[in-house]
Amino acid sequence: MRTVATVIVILGTLQLLPAPPVIAQGPPPPPAQQIPPELMLPPATKLEGFMAAVDSLMTTGYNEVGKDVSGIVALGPISVEAREMRDSHGNIARGMIVEVIESQTVRARSFVDADEIPALIKGLDAILEVVSNPTSFDYFEVRCVTRGELAVTAYSNFKGTIRYSVQAGRVVTSRVVLDTRQMQVLRGLFATALQKLNARAS
Repeated sequence: MRTVATVIVILGTLQLLPAPPVIAQGPPPPPAQQIPPELMLPPATKLEGFMAAVDSLMTTGYNEVGKDVSGIVALGPISVEAREMRDSHGNIARGMIVEVIESQTVRARSFVDADEIPALIKGLDAILEVVSNPTSFDYFEVRCVTRGELAVTAYSNFKGTIRYSVQAGRVVTSRVVLDTRQMQVLRGLFATALQKLNARAS
């Protein structure tokens, strides 16, 4: 019998929200997965739960990180958005939204507060340093998870090859498998989002 070892690093959290409709040419795609209201969880991050104070104006600024002027996304199945929300009473929330698109009907948007991003990048760097099985078992996982359960994982398959995955969502999840180059691109998108948020805060 083969045995499995799992190493999990908890950094903080991410939550799935119903995604906006996809604008496509031709016939519309099937509807995306929806979460029944009774299964919705409370916001896990300040960014996700931000609400403007009564009788105030809310301003939202955002950058679509990794998308060029033609709309081409650097990492197809994953999009990253740096976002700042504030109201006229001085309340503010900053961070990034990560959307994982598994298929036309399976996608998840996850929220990461700005103070989580450095630890997330550090965890991703540690995962990229895994080049062999760090356990004495046949299979392994090394994972970092944000407060809203955005999970980045390195794992071994039945051939012993190291693969990577990114998953978003708490009730309904969306997961994609990436190679080393794509993981490095994702790390760069997170770093760019953090740089943008830090520049705004200074």
